[in-house]
Amino acid sequence: MKGFDTNEETGMPRIVLSPISLGVALRNVVGSISLEVAALSHVIHAEGEKLQRVIGLKGVSTDQLAAINRNVSELTGEIAGIGESLSRKLDAAFLVVRPDPENELEMGTRDSSTGLPIRGANWILRSLLRPDETFEAQTDSIGAFTFTNVPAGLYSLTLAAAVPGYITPSLFTVEVEADGTSWIWQGGPDDEEAERVPANGAIIYLDPIAFTLTTYNCETEPPTPLEGITWVLTNLKDEALTYEATTNSAGEFSFTYLPVGVYSLTLKEDTVGIQPLQEAYTILYVSNEDITLCRLPRETSEEECVDAHNEEICLEPVAFTIKTVDCLTKDPIEGATWVLTNLATEEKFVSTTDVNGEFSFEFVPAGEYSLTLADEEYTVEVNADGTVMLCYIDEEEGLTCEPTDGAVICLC
Repeated sequence: MKGFDTNEETGMPRIVLSPISLGVALRNVVGSISLEVAALSHVIHAEGEKLQRVIGLKGVSTDQLAAINRNVSELTGEIAGIGESLSRKLDAAFLVVRPDPENELEMGTRDSSTGLPIRGANWILRSLLRPDETFEAQTDSIGAFTFTNVPAGLYSLTLAAAVPGYITPSLFTVEVEADGTSWIWQGGPDDEEAERVPANGAIIYLDPIAFTLTTYNCETEPPTPLEGITWVLTNLKDEALTYEATTNSAGEFSFTYLPVGVYSLTLKEDTVGIQPLQEAYTILYVSNEDITLCRLPRETSEEECVDAHNEEICLEPVAFTIKTVDCLTKDPIEGATWVLTNLATEEKFVSTTDVNGEFSFEFVPAGEYSLTLADEEYTVEVNADGTVMLCYIDEEEGLTCEPTDGAVICLC
């Protein structure tokens, strides 16, 4: 970028102070603001990593967590204030642009969620009185685009094509007066309620194409959010366009900046402890701001489509319950602690029988396990399809395996 130099030792850009034009000065200011915004985003990411790492540590007290949370909140609050200051600085930078006698219109395009410039957006200015008279401009590295030698009159301003990952805004109207003064507003020329602002230096914000879904555990009442589940969104025409999102503590996961198209939505292959999806989320239409999630139950061919925004998806964990009773009285045994151990990874799960003699395990990855209680030992097989088998040695029939549903273990 003209006006910037690079430090050979650090590789970081540095601003060179030298006599430059107004246009280059404006680009330098916007470029420096972009670097500050990028630095702030790294700080926010680091604070998030710190908070996650502390939460994962053992032995951290509630007071310690609260103190760290306050520290992170105070820092992010300060960062938010810096971000607002940078936004005002960016607005002020564009205010230096003034119309010249040739009726030059210079505007900008930015991301509504980050405030960062959008490069490569193609805008068309078309005369409403002379439809064949058009002007075209493309946004540069700082999101600026310029129309020159624009005669007085009314114009429509639209994108020539959708900007990948962004919602295409509705029509804008531009009015250029005889003295070069220009105005812009969103809506048609007769829209009297639209807010008119000076066109020169105006910023047009584009909204990212985005949606949020929530993942719940079907087996709880009421359903509870599932955290740490990773979903994969794949474009059906171009598999290279693949996106991943992991649910947060509220079970929410989001996708943003999606090109218009049709996608499949699946669980990540290494997801463990979850039953296979009972519905195929094979089609996700993404078209401008209209996003539709379509469900296809595996036992039917009737597809159901709904608005994808804030839709909920229910998952069933791989789980099983076994009852423990006294061999002689058949009474349930309470307080017996069973240990389920993965024979390959040695990962252990522990469960204690309740007043009904029942004990349960859930979110169990596929594999072969030993199930032990003192001298009692059984084998449990958790299959990839979510089925679970309890195996033991029968004195008459030898090795016997049966589904865990309704299974009863007798202790003598």
